[in-house]
Order: sequence, then C-alpha cells, then structure tokens
Amino acid sequence: MGDTLVTPVERRRRKCHVLADEIGLGREDRRELAELILHRDITSWRDLTPEDYDRILDALNGYQAIRHLLMEQVSSR
Repeated sequence: MGDTLVTPVERRRRKCHVLADEIGLGREDRRELAELILHRDITSWRDLTPEDYDRILDALNGYQAIRHLLMEQVSSR
C-alpha cells in the first residue's frame, strides 16, 4: 500500500537501481555510467531529472537486450 505514494520519478530511480544491481554496477559505476550517458558531472543518482532517468533506463535496457542476444548466439553454436 505504501507504493501508492511513490512518485513516477521515484519509480524510475528505483527501476534504474534494480537494473544496475542486476548488471552488477556499484555506486561509483552507476555514477560514472550516468556521466557517460548524460555528458556532465553527476554527484548522485538522486540529483537526476525524470528525463535523465529515462535516458539511463534506455541504456540499461539496451545493454540487457544486447547481452541476451549475444548469449543466445553463443548457446546456439
């Protein structure tokens, strides 16, 4: 029930953290990834805008899709 108070921005932030954790990125890795994607200095993911989270989500989802395709290619050989 407590999730009904969670804002859309907080949902995006949480999703970014879940995907980053699945990939194995730590705090510093996440910060560096955000800087690479957003082309600016980042202190913390808490400072990101909704649009920033969207760009990071796109990158993380893209990485997972590519990784999945590559793993399928390897397993089919």
